[in-house]
Amino acid sequence: MDHDRGLIRRGLDQVPAKIAQAVLELRCLQEEKFNSIEIQLTAHARANDIQLAAHTKANDTTEANSRDAIEKAFLASEKAVQAALAAAEKAVSEQNKSFVAATTKSESSTSKQLDAIDAMISATVAALNDKIDDIKGRLTTIEGSGKGSKDLMAIIFTIAGILVAAIAAFIAFSKAG
Repeated sequence: MDHDRGLIRRGLDQVPAKIAQAVLELRCLQEEKFNSIEIQLTAHARANDIQLAAHTKANDTTEANSRDAIEKAFLASEKAVQAALAAAEKAVSEQNKSFVAATTKSESSTSKQLDAIDAMISATVAALNDKIDDIKGRLTTIEGSGKGSKDLMAIIFTIAGILVAAIAAFIAFSKAG
């Protein structure tokens, strides 16, 4: 029973480490997604720079037109960056919710398993106690019947002795009389 409780305790001791490992894996996944978004944004910015440079060369007519084109390109790039960051933030938020739900489910499952193991141990101990009590009762009965049979044998021998003496006395009185 102590061995089973030790196993249960070791299982419970491993839960925080498993949770920490899951958090670390989630953190790595988030970092990977952010790196991917950063790469996409960098590529998008480069493409915008190339388009802006090509546009600036093609439309070098007036300085005002160039400024307007540059401002439009920067605004479009800024909007794209903001949209990508908003999408990344939403994805991280959803992952956090999912992780919390998974952790809660795991803790609940572990708790139910421990309760089931505790009930199983209690039932096993109760069954063993019943068997021990049954064996004690049988041993007491066996000891009692052994003593009773010895007493019965003594009574039989006593009666047999009395009968032999009575028969001997009867024979002696019959010959004498």
